[in-house]
Amino acid sequence: MGLLFINPLTIEAQCGYTEKVRLQKIAGNVSFSYEHNDSNININKEGIEFTITISNIHPDIYVKDTLHGDTYTFENNSSIATKTEYLSGINIIYKIYGNTENCKGELLMSSYVNIPSYNIYHHDPMCKGIETYELCQKWSKVNLNYNQFTKRIEQYRESLMEKPEIDDEGEKSLIDNLIYFFTSKYYFIIMISIIVVSSLLMYYLNKKNNFDLK
Repeated sequence: MGLLFINPLTIEAQCGYTEKVRLQKIAGNVSFSYEHNDSNININKEGIEFTITISNIHPDIYVKDTLHGDTYTFENNSSIATKTEYLSGINIIYKIYGNTENCKGELLMSSYVNIPSYNIYHHDPMCKGIETYELCQKWSKVNLNYNQFTKRIEQYRESLMEKPEIDDEGEKSLIDNLIYFFTSKYYFIIMISIIVVSSLLMYYLNKKNNFDLK
């Protein structure tokens, strides 16, 4: 009788479809949020630090930050993890993996966190009165040094003081619209006035002709 030898090293646990779907639903519940601190401005790095909070971490999954290489798991009965040192204007990819016996290391999904750019010049006195200008908005990406920034602000202020050119076509269109509005509103009055004046003029001419023939 032949003997069947099986090498146990060739038998690997597989992440089944049902198990993977269950873990993907768990991974879908993981949420990411961020907050910033205005007092923690790093001028040299041209930004501020953000804190990212990861919520709803489950024991059957783990989350990896591909930017810093950190891994977050369900620890000490806590499903929340936080980390600072994220500068404004960066994008982070988080990969969520299975953490069960059969699905250990199985990629379930990727999540993206985009931290907005922070404008370190938005508090500058030169922005007073023009806060809505792109270079003065708080969450605007401004890749300029201070000299370039001040030059652009001065150019913008000068452009606001320039007199607008007269639009002849627009002025003509406005006059045409006013004429149309006036004639349409007072059409009947105008027509009656024309008829009355014409009748009086005809009467006068007829009387004059009759007088001249006598």
